Amino acid sequence: MITVNWDKFNIKNADKEDAFERMCRHLFMRKFQISGYDFAANYNQAGLETEPINSGDKFYGFQCKYSTSHNSTSFYNQVYKSLIIAFNLYNGRLNEIYIYSNLDIQPECTDEELANSSSNTSRVKIQRKSKELNITLRWIKEENFSEILNEVGNLDIYRLYFSAQNEIAFIDSSISVEERTFLKSNSFLELPINGDEQSKSQKEILNNKLSILLGYAGTGKTEIMKKMYLDCSEKFLENYSKSANLTGVALPVFIRIRECVVGDLESLIRHRQQDYNIAFGDNGQKFIYFFDGLDEVNINDFDKIVSSIKNIKNRATTTSIIVSSRLNSPNLTYLYREMRPEKYKINALDQRTIDQYFTLKGVETKKEKYETIKSYIQKLLMEIEDIFSVKLLWNTIEIVDESTTKIDLISQTSDQLIHNYSKLSTLNLPEVKTMCIEEILQNVSLSLQKHRSLNISIDDLQNIINSTYMSLTYIETDLIITALSEMFFDVADIESSQNIYTYKHRRYHEYFLYKKLKGIFYNDPFIFRELGLLPDKDFILNIFLLQELKESIQNRDILKNLALRFFEGVLGRRLLVWI
Repeated sequence: MITVNWDKFNIKNADKEDAFERMCRHLFMRKFQISGYDFAANYNQAGLETEPINSGDKFYGFQCKYSTSHNSTSFYNQVYKSLIIAFNLYNGRLNEIYIYSNLDIQPECTDEELANSSSNTSRVKIQRKSKELNITLRWIKEENFSEILNEVGNLDIYRLYFSAQNEIAFIDSSISVEERTFLKSNSFLELPINGDEQSKSQKEILNNKLSILLGYAGTGKTEIMKKMYLDCSEKFLENYSKSANLTGVALPVFIRIRECVVGDLESLIRHRQQDYNIAFGDNGQKFIYFFDGLDEVNINDFDKIVSSIKNIKNRATTTSIIVSSRLNSPNLTYLYREMRPEKYKINALDQRTIDQYFTLKGVETKKEKYETIKSYIQKLLMEIEDIFSVKLLWNTIEIVDESTTKIDLISQTSDQLIHNYSKLSTLNLPEVKTMCIEEILQNVSLSLQKHRSLNISIDDLQNIINSTYMSLTYIETDLIITALSEMFFDVADIESSQNIYTYKHRRYHEYFLYKKLKGIFYNDPFIFRELGLLPDKDFILNIFLLQELKESIQNRDILKNLALRFFEGVLGRRLLVWI
């Protein structure tokens, strides 16, 4: 059993109050199986840390106070002030409040204390008022954290805020605390695989030596891979917490193949282990490998990747390998020449799944809007067959109408991310700053396509920015890169001196590439051939042509429409475009 040492917490976390608040937020969210993404914009509400959440037939809120002075009087005064605001603000929408504190306190009052009119301390007034309003207070005190953080599902939170050890931190390195909280929440929607429930297919996949998870763009491949990885890691940690024996259960290893920039997958795994001072030699340790994104491998590196997977598969220490890929990736042809994995396909979603998603998210205003307009947007709902598009629909439901397309959902989401970015005004870019950000992203996507890559180094990213905005200082350029990362990019530290950046979802890359190409294509129709895009029918037909045809019809641009229809005819397929 781990021991919660608050001195270690103080050493590890420079901003103690902020770290304590974030830790308590994760614990509260996991308690009620909700996702941090669901109320990310509601932090620091008056009186409570977030808006009250609805679970069952009750409303729950939470408050947390971290004390460095260990002055209980000051603590109770602060809590009383916050709770009075919460009681007034959420009258009728508050049944229970969880109060987190690092102090060793005794907040509960006896009946005699409550009845004593001369007792008027904040501690007593808190209990009197909550009892008067029939609101239950749940106190999470110093002694309670040891029990809560010893739960297997919360060990990652303990390691994040308390532990300086690296032995098991390796397991946490692939999935953030936020992702773990989401995958364990009610907002995570299990998807059908091979016509069966996800949990049933998962058991089969983990029992196979080699499996491949297939799906079209946005179908949730990475989320399913991370969910399987999370389940395996919790099984490993449960065994470890009981026996401290690393060899009893297979250790899961999660690798984003796109981070393997030179194709040497085995070296990447070995270096990842070395980063955490983990030496897995001939000690009997078994492994389960999750390789995410085979379709994102550069063709020049593919032979090395396949060779590495074959070598890993043949090791006695390998229990299972699970690979994910887009269903229409040409890389699959090369893989199937060398290996025969068991195939698992994520099934297309239907409107029932979309209905379920809006219900599970639990935001009544969005659900009501969806129910109001869903009969008018049937054409859009028929197009939505993947979980990424469902999420985009949920994000933008307030501005969706009967003319909205799937590409419009990405466009509206991107606009929201940029316009709502809190530090946008601080960036040294000319007005309109939002358009400047879009221009940079378009140039990034064009550069990625030219190099047939999904990763860009920090040097190349700096060059793209500075070639457009030449008067920027190094610091100003780095601030722009930080902004892009917070909005659109994942960052991987491949070498000690070099970061690489990848779009958080490939659809963002394709959207900004489309925006760039629509300004080039009509003057240079050979651009698709030059960029190697002609084999990518999904991009050309379902993104570029579909959106451009829609715009040409809306704008009554006959010449543009004829040019697009001619191009469409050359490709041998006719699109139905609804307006």
